[in-house]
Amino acid sequence: FYKDYGVNFLALHDTNKSLANIFQPNEMPTLFILDQNGNVVYTHEGFRSGDEIMIEDKVKNYLSTRNMKQGN
Repeated sequence: FYKDYGVNFLALHDTNKSLANIFQPNEMPTLFILDQNGNVVYTHEGFRSGDEIMIEDKVKNYLSTRNMKQGN
């Protein structure tokens, strides 16, 4: 998967389902984006073609908002 899609970010696979037990996702796959403090800042359930554009926009918006709050 990582090679096929050129993933260049940290991605974890929950092999023992410990995170799935904590977060109880309704649909698979489920994407959780955490901030530097471990807080969930974005959740996306399922995946359909085109979702990657929306997810990228959400991440960029979060990073932009965070940088504005930090004065960067």
